[in-house]
Amino acid sequence: MMGIAPYGYINRCTEDGRKYVAVKEPEATNMIWAFRQVAKGHLPTAVILKEMNRREGRKLTKNSFMDGLRNIAYCGKLFLKAYNDEEEKIVEGKHEALISEELFMKVQRVLHRKSNKDDFLPAGRIINEERYPLRGLLLCPKCNKTLTASSAKGRSKHYYYYHCTTSCGFRHNSEIVNDLFVEELSKFRFSIGAEKILKTILEQNFSIVSNGLNDERKVLQNKLDAIEGRIDKARDMYLEDKLDEEDFKRIKMKYKAEIEDITYKLNSLKNSGDTTDVEKKMTQALNAIVNISERYNNASTIDKRAIVGLIYPEKLTFDGEYFQTTKINSLAGDITLINKELGNKKTDKEVKKLQMSVL
Repeated sequence: MMGIAPYGYINRCTEDGRKYVAVKEPEATNMIWAFRQVAKGHLPTAVILKEMNRREGRKLTKNSFMDGLRNIAYCGKLFLKAYNDEEEKIVEGKHEALISEELFMKVQRVLHRKSNKDDFLPAGRIINEERYPLRGLLLCPKCNKTLTASSAKGRSKHYYYYHCTTSCGFRHNSEIVNDLFVEELSKFRFSIGAEKILKTILEQNFSIVSNGLNDERKVLQNKLDAIEGRIDKARDMYLEDKLDEEDFKRIKMKYKAEIEDITYKLNSLKNSGDTTDVEKKMTQALNAIVNISERYNNASTIDKRAIVGLIYPEKLTFDGEYFQTTKINSLAGDITLINKELGNKKTDKEVKKLQMSVL
C-alpha cells in the first residue's frame, strides 16, 4: 500500500471508501519529461529541475526531486521494507506506471555515474545562459581544466568569455567560440551519395547486432538464475538454522548490485531485437543528423548541450581555433570519413570498398 502519493500522483478515494492512487496532471507529464532528460546524461539534475519548475504544476525542491528520481513507484512498482520475518522486496503496485522499468534503471545509472564525479560528464555548476551553451563542455588547452564562462565590463559594454579559472590565463570571446563550433558541426553534413552508404552501413550493423542478441540474453539469464539459486540455497540454510541472520543478509547484499545490473541489461535487450519498421527508424535516424549545425544553431541551450553530448562523448579541447577530442560518436565519425572519401570521385567498386572499411 502506497502512503502519501509522490509527485505526479494523487491520493483518491472511491464512493465505497476504497483508497487508491491516481495520476495527477500536469505534474505526471513533468516527471516523465524529467526522467527522459536525466536519462540522456547531458545535463546536471539541478538544471533539469530548474527547467521543470518553469513548467505548469507544483514546484519541487532539490531533495524532493532527487528522491523522486530514485522512487521505483514511477515504473509501477512498490518497495516493501523488511518486516519481522519478511524480507525487503519489490512488488507490482496497483497504480499506473509513468515510465518503463528500463528508463528508471537508466536514470539510476546516470545518477550513480554523477555521484562518482565522472570527469567526462558536463560540469555541475551550469548557468542556463544562451551566451554560454558550451560552458562545462570545453577543456583548457594549456592546463586541461574545464573552461567556465563569464562577462567582463569594459568602458562602454560587457564582454563575454569562455575562460580558465587557473593561473594559466586562457580565455576566448564566447561569441567567436560559439560560431566556430557551429562551423565545426557543419563537417557532419552529408550528400545523397553519403546517405546511401550510411544506410547500407546501418542495415549491416543492425543485422550483425541482432544476430548476437539472443546469445547475450541467454548468458545473462543463466547468470541471473545462478545467482538467484545461490540466494535460495542460503535462504533454505537460514530457515534450517544452518546459517545465521547476519550471514544471510550479507549474502543477499553481496549479490544485490549484481542482480540489479543484470536485470537492467536484460530489460535493455528486451526490445532490442525488434525488427519492425527498421527502414523507417533508420530514415528517422539519418534525418535527425541532416544539417546538424543548423539544428544546433536554432536549438535551445538545453537541446544544444544534448546535441554536443550525443556527438562528443567526452569534453572537447579548444585551442583558440580548433576543437579536439579523443572520442566521437561512431556514426559522426563515419560521416566524416565518407565525406572525405567521396570528395575524391569514386568508382562503384571503390564505394563498396569504402562501405566495408567503415563497418
